[in-house]
Amino acid sequence: MNPEGQTIRSLIDHHAETSPDRQFVAFPESGNRYTWREFRERVRAVASRLAGLGLPPGAPVSGLHGNGQAALELFLGGMYGGFQVLLVNPLSGPDIVSYVLEHSETTTLFVAPQHETLAEQALSRLSQDIRVIPAHPDHGPDWEAIPAGELPPAPQPDDQSARHADRRALPGLRGGPRWGSAHLRRGRPGGQGRQLAGVDAGLDVRVDIEPALQVD
Repeated sequence: MNPEGQTIRSLIDHHAETSPDRQFVAFPESGNRYTWREFRERVRAVASRLAGLGLPPGAPVSGLHGNGQAALELFLGGMYGGFQVLLVNPLSGPDIVSYVLEHSETTTLFVAPQHETLAEQALSRLSQDIRVIPAHPDHGPDWEAIPAGELPPAPQPDDQSARHADRRALPGLRGGPRWGSAHLRRGRPGGQGRQLAGVDAGLDVRVDIEPALQVD
C-alpha cells in the first residue's frame, strides 16, 4: 500500500486488516509488544475516550510525556479519532510549555507523573482553563474513569480536510504525514525532533515501511 495521500486512520486500518498478527510496536522498557490488530484496538480506545470528553472533531489535545507507550498511543490515537495532537517536550521548560499550550488553544492536557510540577508551573502562566488528566508513562490515563464516545466516521484517503488535520498534527512533514514504522528517541531543544513532530515535540521520527516500530 502506497502511504502517499493516506490518513493515519486509513493506514492503521489497512495494516490491521491485511497483516493483523504482524508485530507493529515494541516498548523495551516495559516489554510490551503489540501486533497491528492489537494496536488498532488500543488507538481506537484512545480515540473513543477523547470523544467521550466531549471534544469536537479537530480539537487540539496535548500531552506532556517522555517517549514511551502513553505518548505514542495518545499521538496516534488522537489522530486516528480526527483530533489535533501536540506532544510538548518536557525539556522546554515552563515558559515554552505555556507558550505552546496557549497558542495551540488546547483545552485538554495529559501529564505524566514526573512532569506534574512542570505542568503546574506552565499552567500558572495561562489565563485560559485547561483540563489536566494524569497519565502513566506506560499505561496512559485511567481510561475507565473517562466515558467512551462514538468514533467519528472514518475519513477517506482523498478527504482534503482529514489530510489537513493530519498535517497540523505533524507540521514539519511536507505534504502530510509519511507513514510506516518508526524509531523514536528523545529529542533535544532545537534538534531534529522539533522539525518533525511539531513545536518542541521532542521526537525524532525515522520512517521505514517494513520493520516493526520500537520506542525507547
